[in-house]
Amino acid sequence: MHKVWGWLGLNLGKHWVASLLIGAVLTLGFGFGITKLEFSTSQNNYLNKSDQVYKDNVAYQNLFGGEAMVTLLTMDPGHKVNELFTKENIAKWKAAEDKIRANPGVLDVVSPLTALER
Repeated sequence: MHKVWGWLGLNLGKHWVASLLIGAVLTLGFGFGITKLEFSTSQNNYLNKSDQVYKDNVAYQNLFGGEAMVTLLTMDPGHKVNELFTKENIAKWKAAEDKIRANPGVLDVVSPLTALER
């Protein structure tokens, strides 16, 4: 391996102009290519298209017009779920709902509080 790096260093040094030009062309090519990358954060990325869960998810999106964002709430040991619905926390749930609803991209909000009320 030492011989390979030695040979490479020697030849790149001898042909430094060509090495520089090739490096610049590669950098420009990769730089242009990276602008063409697209990223998707859809839930479909995590499911196999043959799975029933995927099919149900697509049916849900078609029926209701988009993906639902689901959040999981967990309680620390020694705490109970009913602590989420004290007078103080109910006010916080309502404030969070209002803040989310204010976003023009959000169609509706169903918080744990909303689910209990309906």
